[in-house]
Amino acid sequence: MTHIVVLGGTGFVGSGILQELSKNSAYTLTSISKTGGDPQKHLAGVHYEAANLTKKGAWQTEIAKADWVIDCVGILRPSRKKKTSYEQNSLLPALQAIDAIKDSKTSFLFINANAAPIPEYMAFKHAVADYADQQLDSRAHNVYPGLVYGPERKNTYWLGRTLNFLINQCHLTILKQYRPVTQGDLASAVDQVLKHENTPLTHRI
Repeated sequence: MTHIVVLGGTGFVGSGILQELSKNSAYTLTSISKTGGDPQKHLAGVHYEAANLTKKGAWQTEIAKADWVIDCVGILRPSRKKKTSYEQNSLLPALQAIDAIKDSKTSFLFINANAAPIPEYMAFKHAVADYADQQLDSRAHNVYPGLVYGPERKNTYWLGRTLNFLINQCHLTILKQYRPVTQGDLASAVDQVLKHENTPLTHRI
């Protein structure tokens, strides 16, 4: 059995990944997130835990025993109202996870980004990827989606479909860097990485 821990497994990207991976009986799946998620939305066969990923804790011991850790934690934009920041909500959880597994055999898959019109967002993505490379070497892996969209996320669903149309039908290549990817296609690409199969999403465009 391959033990996979998804950090941020109750968010839009993480839940899509778990839904895809739960189809494979060879995987043992754990989701660790801030709240543990809504029990009514939990997937059968997935173990859900709540933990503060910005601080050291028992969750770090657990991920060091896993075969893979998939980092889906992060925010697109900080919010004063919600008291969120890139450092607290995107960078620190990743650094804590990487530090926890650097002396183990655990592989790390980071949901990076191909491009975004928000320089700070991309800067923190680069910072996590660089640190993972330094600490984990060949155990550090990345996928590079752009806009991840799906019916469950109404605010980006039509934007994603429109981008896809403009890129593929109208051939507006200037928009290709924003690489719209459906939630399901990203999850499938993650599964391919876990199986050491090739997927275009492991390369930037």
